[in-house]
Amino acid sequence: MSGEERKSIGRILLEQKALSPAQLDAALAQQKKSALPLASQLTEQGVITELDALKALSTQRGVPGIDLNQVCIKLSDLNVLPREIATRHKLLPVLEREDRIFCAMANPEDKKALEELEFVTGKRIFAYIALDRALLRVIRDAYDLKDRARRSTSDRHALPKFFSALASPRRLRLRLRQRPPSRQPPLRRPRPLLPRRQPRLRASLRPCPPPSGRR
Repeated sequence: MSGEERKSIGRILLEQKALSPAQLDAALAQQKKSALPLASQLTEQGVITELDALKALSTQRGVPGIDLNQVCIKLSDLNVLPREIATRHKLLPVLEREDRIFCAMANPEDKKALEELEFVTGKRIFAYIALDRALLRVIRDAYDLKDRARRSTSDRHALPKFFSALASPRRLRLRLRQRPPSRQPPLRRPRPLLPRRQPRLRASLRPCPPPSGRR
């Protein structure tokens, strides 16, 4: 859809009866002082819901929308894209398959970013539109959680030798035999220091279904 044929987001919201003309006029007046897109601004102010904004954006761009509050992102899927590129292009991998990657984007018409990602990964990229502010927030939280998980794994493998010795039952028994009986502490199994499962970023809206021809 060309820029001349595309309806404004405000007009689409009016047609969907998501807000009144007076609310739209007030939002347009405030937008002159704000750098936020109109849909994100109305959502932040509570004038419309995120679902209303996604429906309007999906209608305007002709791209299915995705509500990041209802998806569960595997941290391993973030390995296909560095944080800096994700933040710069406002692009987040939400699901990776053998031959394709599904991404949330603030601007699905950024063909250059999509082509570069397809070239680097060797996989087809399917873009879903997401709210600008919500997308940046999820990108930050997802990569922060990924960094914390990586640091925790590194700390676990870098335990001091003292703890490594205590983790060995045979060495622990030898150390206890060298102490007087009155000072022997109770023998306890060492507890795991870190959870075994990889943490995931859980967020609470189901993604809008893709078009029937794109699976």
